[in-house]
Amino acid sequence: MSAGALGTFLGENIEIFRRAGGVIVIIFGLHIAGVFKINILNRQLSAAGHVNKITGWGAAFLTGCAFALGWTPCVGPVLASILALAGSSADVAKGFWLLLFYSLGLAVPFLLTAVFIKRFFSFFNFIKKYYKQVEIFSGVLLICVGIALINNWFVAATSFLLQQLPQTSSVL
Repeated sequence: MSAGALGTFLGENIEIFRRAGGVIVIIFGLHIAGVFKINILNRQLSAAGHVNKITGWGAAFLTGCAFALGWTPCVGPVLASILALAGSSADVAKGFWLLLFYSLGLAVPFLLTAVFIKRFFSFFNFIKKYYKQVEIFSGVLLICVGIALINNWFVAATSFLLQQLPQTSSVL
């Protein structure tokens, strides 16, 4: 009952939440671009002093746990949406494909990083000199996303893109 009440409340106030979310994203974009700094967002928690003594499988396990903990807020809603979509579909294959591509989307970048780690560090050293420009570009991109949220452009873009898809798609 409480989930239903919360869903009703959120549905009735979706415009407020969407616009507030857009404003928050714009504030984060301004922070990343360096227009102003929000000190709490620059804080970092680290267990490096304690973990440096652990090597091998133990270090790999702890690193994986740290990534899982840190990325849960990012991947959780997407995974929950995919699971809900897969669960509500009568087509088991559709759920399989959705989860397969989601898993590949997470795994492939990590596997490529592991294979090309030395090249990555060389590339990263090259990119360091452009770090400020990358921050500014990322901030401007976030500001654009915030503006799109406020103006509800994602819904319009999604509707447009869905109209462009062929109607006989057997994969998804």
